Amino acid sequence: MVHGHEAPRTSRQRILEAAYLVIERDGATGLTLDAVAAEAEVSKGGLLYHFPSKEALVSAMMVGLCEAFGAAASEAAEADPEPVGRTVRAYLAASAGEVGRSRRWLALVGALALYPELVDIWRADVLAGLVADEEEGIDPAAAAIVRLTADGLWLSGVLGLSEVVADVRPQVLKRLEEMSRSRS
Repeated sequence: MVHGHEAPRTSRQRILEAAYLVIERDGATGLTLDAVAAEAEVSKGGLLYHFPSKEALVSAMMVGLCEAFGAAASEAAEADPEPVGRTVRAYLAASAGEVGRSRRWLALVGALALYPELVDIWRADVLAGLVADEEEGIDPAAAAIVRLTADGLWLSGVLGLSEVVADVRPQVLKRLEEMSRSRS
């Protein structure tokens, strides 16, 4: 915020927001550079200045979602006073919070079918979390169970299946949080 007003978005940010809107509305197959340029109200040349290819655009979208997820997880970790399992609890909290952004993730996962190598961006974040778990002294099996279950809960939200477990979801999250305190 600048003097009570929202800071102006850069052209790059506007293009990324437009790309998310296009992919949410039209799906992965509807994500074209022309559609994104029109949604962002920039010329195709202006879009290409920031993103020289569709793959570069999808890569930036993936990086943006992973960075937002990482920021949410970091915030949760910093607020957690107990060191053992802090990172996996933060992962659990961030995963639970991402359900509201599930349409973006679902559409972007569809776009990964076009560029499967971009999953390496995601993979790097997951590996960093596993290293942190090991350094914090949590039982590796407990950490894996918490992470994999968090991923399953997140995916059920992304796919719109979260109502299937809605009545027990709070208890599942509580048990996972308890499990994250298991020492190696």
